[in-house]
Amino acid sequence: MALVVLIQVLLLSAMMLLGYCLGKTGYMSDEHSAFLTKLLLDVFLPCSVIASAGSALEKISATASLGFSKTLAVIAAYFLLMVLFTAVGALAAKLLRLKGDRALVFRTCVGYPNNAFVGLPLCSAIFGERGALWAALTIPGTMVYMTLTILIFQREHNGGAKEKLKSLITPINVSTAIMLVLIATGLKLPGPVQSLFGSLAACTTPMAMMIIGYRLSASPLLDALRTPSIYMMTLLRGILCPLLGALLLSFTPWDREMCLSLVAVTGCSVAVVLAIFAAQNNREPEYTSLCILHSSLLLPLTMPLMMLFAERILR
Repeated sequence: MALVVLIQVLLLSAMMLLGYCLGKTGYMSDEHSAFLTKLLLDVFLPCSVIASAGSALEKISATASLGFSKTLAVIAAYFLLMVLFTAVGALAAKLLRLKGDRALVFRTCVGYPNNAFVGLPLCSAIFGERGALWAALTIPGTMVYMTLTILIFQREHNGGAKEKLKSLITPINVSTAIMLVLIATGLKLPGPVQSLFGSLAACTTPMAMMIIGYRLSASPLLDALRTPSIYMMTLLRGILCPLLGALLLSFTPWDREMCLSLVAVTGCSVAVVLAIFAAQNNREPEYTSLCILHSSLLLPLTMPLMMLFAERILR
């Protein structure tokens, strides 16, 4: 398993390197990145969520039916793991004597993995369509966590409840709701529609990796290597917290591969969207970018190592 994970992470890293080179050579600009990110979030990623649910239902029902109650349990478990990891990050920040915005960014980076851009493609590559579905089940919990993160990062809370509710109606949230309906009812998409979503979903992985690579091309690499607290953040984010999650999941009766998929998602690099939140609200944006850069660079090392131990815990 560790070797398979390493190969897949290296493939993803190669795509990331392409985006990095496109950024360094000036072939890709901020305008290109902004457009591609919107296209990814509003079209390709939602298609990937729906396609993974539609194509995996039959295979899952042939082995062990997931069931709606179990689906909700998985969603809740992942969200609680994010909260737990954030608490671990807060404790570590206190031990490192980080204060203010830097402590806020540190604990959020520990708790918030890049489950959509990295986790979903990774699980799909390792476990196939079932892995894509299990990774997609982490998106609802992430949406709740992201909403809370936005509120915490904001220095002033503007807008009423109606405006905040409207901000949650996004393509990725709508696609997640459709995914849950498909799982709950067992409905299947018509063949041509499933093929359409599947074809669009195939664009998710390469585009996501190239966007991440481009954003890394603008980050100061040497600063990331000189900041001690970032090494601790990557250790917690990439190895220690996911293994804690594996230990907790080992007490559940859930499918071993599903648990490994959830662990793989929790071990991904820091969510790129945090850089946007930090920049918008002036919450240590440079430090946030360094955390994303460091965890992404070390992912080919941390992910296989973590999964090697996670396999033994969940055996």
